[in-house]
Formats: sequence, C-alpha cells, structure tokens
Amino acid sequence: MNYSTLKKTVALSFVAAMGFGVANAQTTTEASGTSTPKVFGGTGQYRTWYVGFNVGATSPALATGGSQDYKSHDIKPGFGINVRKQIAHSFGLQLDVQGGWVGFSNRTNANEFGSRDGVKATKTFYQTASLSGVANFLTIDFLHRKNSVNFFAKAGAGLANYHPERQLADGTTPNTTANFYEADGSKHYIKELIIPVGVGVKFRLSDVTALNLGYDQTFVNGDNFDGLNRAYPTKDRYSYAYGGLEFTLGSKAKQDLQWANPVALMYDELYDAELRKEVAALKGRVANVETAVNDLKKDSDGDGVSDQFDKCPNTPAVL
Repeated sequence: MNYSTLKKTVALSFVAAMGFGVANAQTTTEASGTSTPKVFGGTGQYRTWYVGFNVGATSPALATGGSQDYKSHDIKPGFGINVRKQIAHSFGLQLDVQGGWVGFSNRTNANEFGSRDGVKATKTFYQTASLSGVANFLTIDFLHRKNSVNFFAKAGAGLANYHPERQLADGTTPNTTANFYEADGSKHYIKELIIPVGVGVKFRLSDVTALNLGYDQTFVNGDNFDGLNRAYPTKDRYSYAYGGLEFTLGSKAKQDLQWANPVALMYDELYDAELRKEVAALKGRVANVETAVNDLKKDSDGDGVSDQFDKCPNTPAVL
C-alpha cells in the first residue's frame, strides 16, 4: 500500500469517528431537553411534594391488642393534615398534624355505665405533631407500566398536647382534678412524647390526586392520657382509622415519584425510539466505512498494490 492509499484510509476513519461523535452529541442534547425521567437522573426529574387531608375515628383499643384502664371504649372523631417529601420511589419523610377526641368508658354489656376508681368515663381532646418515615411497598410492577395502588408503612416520633376530661360516677365533671386543671379552673394541657406507627393503602385517582386509607397506633409516653394513672409503669395508647385525599404538588410536566415504576423507566430508556434510530444510522455509516476500507485494501493480482491504485493490473504476484 503506497502513501496515498494510507492517507485516504486515515481520512475515512477520521470521518467515521466524527460521525460517531456527532451522533453521540445529538443523543445527549435531545435527552437533556426531554422531560422523560432517566434512570439514575435524580429526584429533580419528579414531583416529590405532597399534602393530604384526612378524617376518621379514634379508639383506645388497638388492632395489636393490649389491656387498658377502662372496661370499654367509645368511638370518637379525629382529623389530620400531612405534608410529605418523597426521597426515593419507596421512601419519604412525612409531617403529620392531627387532632380529635379519644373516648374511654366503663360501659357494661347491658349498655350501662359502671365506674372504676370513681371514674365513669373520660373524653380526651388531643393535638399531635410528628415526623415519620414512610416506606412504600410494591412500587416495582412487572405487569403494568403505571402503578395505581401503593401499600405503605410508617413509624416516627412526635409531641402530643392533650387534656382529659373525666366524668365521675355521680355524673359530674369537676374542674378541680389535679394535673388536669389550673388553679383558676381553666383546662391544663399535658405535653408528652409519642411514638406513632401505621399502615395503609393509596389508590391513584388522577395525576394529582390519590385516595388514602390508613390505620395508626399511637403510643403515649405517659399514663394519664385516659384520665387515670394506674397499673404503673404501663403507658396509654390509642388508634386512629382514617380516610382522606392526598394531592401532588408541582408541575404536571414531571412524573409523580411515588407512582413512577422503575421498571418502565428502564424499559423506556433502553428502547427509546430516537436512540434506536441513531444507533441504526451509525451502524450504516460504520458499514460504509468498512466497505470503503476493504475496497482500498483489495489487491486482485497480489502484486502488493491495491486495485484502486494499480495502473498495471494482472501483474505477477509478489512472492
């Protein structure tokens, strides 16, 4: 192969390399301009803030069981609001602010009230604020592109502010009970640490709305939440079953992180139509370069000079 042949081969190889560089740059540019999330692209590609509202019913009884200071209990209303920051597909941090009443009583099977320690019933008004970690389950779905149901569990810690109002056996509700009222007869609110845990399920109603059904159990670091302080060192607790709506905040141009399916994102990135076109075009350009190089190297008579530059074809082969 002479010097001219070498120059043309190098030139064609350089053109092929430039073509690959242009194709790669174009793919990168197009990817940066799209709103479709990319694997390992970070949470900035998604909507990650949520606000929810809920109402439900409270009870001193827990689904996990356990004893209490009263023979029975009353169902009372509760309500709450929550704000959550989703950190990953399966985990977020949530601030819960709740309030309501919890009813304790010594009602018998005959629907009559008895008394215990001179107390017939207690109704406790409470306000709580807590921060919890929320873990989502079944976020990876191999059957559907979009998730529509999410199961979750949460646990955290917070502070409760509450006031028990006791009703005595004679039916009176005195405002002189120690620790529950001030010297002037006004209500005294007790502050205690709490540990809330819970489970629930969410149903995606739209791109911005979800139905949230849940059940929380709250453990109070005190034994006077129910108005009685007995069987020390046991602590009081209560449960809250609720339903509500949760709204996703942010631009609709971004996907909702809690509903995004990682499997679908990986599939879309691997089978992106534009990327496949670019790869196919690049393969064609490389094939053309390979053909041109093979043509340059072709030496039919074996005399050491390629056919394209052989001015004396059929020259005897070089031994």
